[in-house]
Amino acid sequence: CITRVVEELGRLDGVVHAAAHWQDFRAMSDVLSSDWANTLAANITAPWALTRAALPHLQAVEDGCAVFVDCECAHTPAVFHGAFGVSKAALRAMVAGWALENPGIRLHTFDPGPMRTTMRLLGYPGHPAESYPLPEIPAEALSALLAPDAAHRAQIASQVHWASDPPPSSAP
Repeated sequence: CITRVVEELGRLDGVVHAAAHWQDFRAMSDVLSSDWANTLAANITAPWALTRAALPHLQAVEDGCAVFVDCECAHTPAVFHGAFGVSKAALRAMVAGWALENPGIRLHTFDPGPMRTTMRLLGYPGHPAESYPLPEIPAEALSALLAPDAAHRAQIASQVHWASDPPPSSAP
């Protein structure tokens, strides 16, 4: 996947890890072993493997960047978030480790907040869809983290950005 991108485009400037998986929200003692394994595989192992493959290419460009979509449950444990919450906390720790080991690459965790997606509506069926913003709103904030001018900003390593936060200052 990474090799094909580089072959077709000539380089890789950034990666966004936005995929997420959860079966349902339930007590950790009720999570099936297979659901636990599948959630950790999708939410922590897959981003690790993709980052590992992308790393040499991100190091080869002036402003390599990886953004990992985060969730509030990564730093504020919530009831019934089980494997999903654990995987997001592990993701945050992994990003911090990648950042320490690779100071020349910008690595971010980004929490888009609740948004009007199928995943959110399935997880929180009692909340009206209209109460959530459309994904285009946090996508603009995410794009600011990937923008080419980000090379001129102070490095932001393993820092959480909420979709409602303004983009990092462009001052040197």
